[in-house]
Amino acid sequence: MNRQLRRAQAKQDKKVEFEKQKKKDARRDRIEMLKERRAKRREAAKRSGAEDKSVSKKEAGPPVS
Repeated sequence: MNRQLRRAQAKQDKKVEFEKQKKKDARRDRIEMLKERRAKRREAAKRSGAEDKSVSKKEAGPPVS
């Protein structure tokens, strides 16, 4: 009986580890996708000629609290 319990627990542990790895991979894929999307957006902004404009304090208006 003890052997059966150990085998069942090992099988369950393996399944849990597999699910954990699957979630980890999915998270890694989402992060990678976001990084690629951001890089494309930056590249598109550079190509379109959008430049960083410096704004003086006078043009910016009063500080927001």
